[in-house]
Amino acid sequence: MLSAPDRRRALSQLLVALARETDEDGNDVGVDFSGLEVGHLGHIYEGLLSLRLSVADRDFDYDERSDRYVPDDEDGEIDVESGDLFWLTNEGGRKGGGVYYTRTELVRHLVRGSVRPAFEQHVEKVRALAEKDPKAAAEKLFDFYVLDPACGSAHFLVEVTEEIADQIAQLLGEVSLPVVRDQIEELRAAAGTTVSVEIDDAALVKRLVRALRLWS
Repeated sequence: MLSAPDRRRALSQLLVALARETDEDGNDVGVDFSGLEVGHLGHIYEGLLSLRLSVADRDFDYDERSDRYVPDDEDGEIDVESGDLFWLTNEGGRKGGGVYYTRTELVRHLVRGSVRPAFEQHVEKVRALAEKDPKAAAEKLFDFYVLDPACGSAHFLVEVTEEIADQIAQLLGEVSLPVVRDQIEELRAAAGTTVSVEIDDAALVKRLVRALRLWS
């Protein structure tokens, strides 16, 4: 069992290692994470949920047909050497958990083909109401709900939120709705326009991650 100072030292070394790499010329350079999108982070997060870090007690080969690590057959090719750390599913395989990554391009296509048209119709109703009752229009603007019944790391919902935010910004540039600022603050407190559902052993952690991503 490592002492607290040793754990902190190990963690700091790990973080430094994640932020540095060696280029083609052998120079130690920093890693640029600026290109990471929320979808990439969700893919990494969901992939880790189905894995556990294990220590190999013998040499292993990876069998593609069964998607399992099996004891080395002494053919000269070893995928995991005895004593090495490697990621393993509870079933002994390399992948598992029913976790699949949806590319950002496909998520955007789904959002623009489903949520965007529905919200555009909603915005037109708000626009018409604003001519008669701006306060009621401001309240109706956020009376729009999106449900993802198997949201995983909320990649779809994050894209939905960005799409809706763009349309709202465009509307507010054309229609004066002074009550909207108060409505936005209330929604930030209640997180009421997007609803996510996920059944998983790590559901509590997932809800926290989704809340941080949707409202940060």
